[in-house]
Amino acid sequence: MSSVYKHCFSPITIKGVTYKNRLEVSPHVPGWGACDGTVTREVEAFWEGYARGGAALINMGNCAIDMAEAKDEAMQIDLSRDEVIVGLSHLRESCARYGAILSPEINHCGRGAGKYYPENTRYGPSNIPLPDEAARYLEQGLQVPDVVEMTTDKIYETIGKFAAAASRCKRAGFQHLLIHGAHGNLITQFLSPMSNKRADNYGGGLHNRARFAVETMQAIRSAVGNDIVIEMRVSPEDGIPDGVDCTELIEFARLLEDYVDVFIVSYGMMGMPHLIPKMMAGPYHPYMHNLDYIKAFKAGLKRAKISAVGTLQNIENCEYILSNGWADFAAMCRPFIADPELARKAARNGADNVRPCVRCMLCGMRVSGWYTCGCSVNPYSGKESEFPGGAVGRAQRPKKVLIAGGGLAGMQAAWTGAELGHDVTVYEKSAELGGNFNHAGVLPFKQDVKAFYDYFMPRAAASGAKFVLNTEVTRELVEREKPDVVIVATGAEHVKPPIPGIDNPNVAFAYEADCGAAAPGKRVAIIGAGVVGLESALALARKGHAVSVVDYARHEDIADMSARFELPGLLAEERDVSIRYGVLVESIEPGGLVCRERDTCVRFVIECDTVLIAAGLRSRRETFDAVLHNDAVSECDVYMIGDVIKPRQIGQAINEAFDLITHI
Repeated sequence: MSSVYKHCFSPITIKGVTYKNRLEVSPHVPGWGACDGTVTREVEAFWEGYARGGAALINMGNCAIDMAEAKDEAMQIDLSRDEVIVGLSHLRESCARYGAILSPEINHCGRGAGKYYPENTRYGPSNIPLPDEAARYLEQGLQVPDVVEMTTDKIYETIGKFAAAASRCKRAGFQHLLIHGAHGNLITQFLSPMSNKRADNYGGGLHNRARFAVETMQAIRSAVGNDIVIEMRVSPEDGIPDGVDCTELIEFARLLEDYVDVFIVSYGMMGMPHLIPKMMAGPYHPYMHNLDYIKAFKAGLKRAKISAVGTLQNIENCEYILSNGWADFAAMCRPFIADPELARKAARNGADNVRPCVRCMLCGMRVSGWYTCGCSVNPYSGKESEFPGGAVGRAQRPKKVLIAGGGLAGMQAAWTGAELGHDVTVYEKSAELGGNFNHAGVLPFKQDVKAFYDYFMPRAAASGAKFVLNTEVTRELVEREKPDVVIVATGAEHVKPPIPGIDNPNVAFAYEADCGAAAPGKRVAIIGAGVVGLESALALARKGHAVSVVDYARHEDIADMSARFELPGLLAEERDVSIRYGVLVESIEPGGLVCRERDTCVRFVIECDTVLIAAGLRSRRETFDAVLHNDAVSECDVYMIGDVIKPRQIGQAINEAFDLITHI
């Protein structure tokens, strides 16, 4: 069978190293390394899954050249000791059996060393702290830790550590090495005038600022020879004060072409939260958002190959870029996490069966929060050693399972339960399955959620589980059916706050406006500046509505990163949009909202035609309370999953359902 994605599945050979296709897993960290930085069985299973799934090149993200001063993430792989070679070689071999080439991402985080380990000494080209770290310390009234300006001797020592790390990787049998020269890590810190204010040979003009990178790459190439492919990750800092623009970055790359065979072109930097979406774009950004930079690099370099990265969300994006000759490799991270079999499915012309990524960033948030990698839509992610090959197998003791609620959590439990061989019946109180998931992907920029909805719902419905609609689970039903296990997945309902005028005809829930069930007027006020409220605001603003959003919470108390940084930034680009925090809504009148400032008690009125409510969700616990004590199933065999525990997001519903049903 020949794939229709001819360019994706055309081999390429560089320096005698053959890549079986052009699909690259871009770097990320699974969070499964041992405390001493060695390879664990979980690490091996994690990366082996991508190899089994057909990717040609797999990058292990952020491996530290010095665990004392160069690490900035939990459970990284340590490249500073010979003891790591045994584990690395075994890991590489486990991927090579599938024809995949594994590569470490060799890195020194520089001034970012205090990100997870505040006691670490932070080294950098100049005493300029990370912007977000400095802000955190200042907010707490604490002294911002200094960045120790590296002496010339320290620079030479660090270059030697890069070379030694690369040498250990060669001894482990690696044929491909990735050097992290992007996202505000040490190499970038020397390159960027934002973080490099030196007056010696390592600061000033471009050639001086590039000197650290050039000498590092010279040392690495000298250490590993010419029979290893070296790739470098780079990122322009366009639009950032004193940043490196794309033109200068291309000139920098030209200085390295004698040592670097492939450049993977990313964007942005760590330490500035508003730039995270430029590195790992959320659903509000277009696909292939780095394409202009990628094209510029391809046109601007003479010998080096180019790897495209940046919201290549599917195999079609990859084929489009490769077929136009804009890059030589197509790199993806989150789509491979969502479905490690992506390459194999696409090669077999089964792209429709690829589990779509929803760009929610649960994977990154978990690792940054000291958890192992996970995925909202792929419950096997992070559990590869427990479920080899991404399959659950069959239950040794099949059970009769009764599920209350046919929303996302209930459907996932039913799907996986049926795969395990359990006798599963889902009872749904309403006339349709899906619950709140049915309107989660209706907005134009929620196309990824819509794609996952279209993937998930028919497969779950056809899983072999039984579904009974228009039927509420009661104690009497449980006692009549006598299941072995009861799973309550009744979800959550939208909160209607007790505000005078809340039942006026000009008031609706935000999701009703999203779905078209309510028709907002020209001027809209939204109560709630969380994700739901701000997404509705963005959709309405892009349609030409004037939108005012208010929330009782202060801006700094908004927990969700999208609601705190990304969405307000996008709304600031729209006309006739305002967001006010620390506001109490006293009443809803036919012509607007009567509000009061939380701190000053100053009253004001927001004139509007329509009021939309986005005040959160309330768990529906009534069914659990009603069935917990019954004469058929013990209390220990009655469980809750999803929003009935606490209203959250897609990932919690799917993973809780999967984790429970696979272990009952």
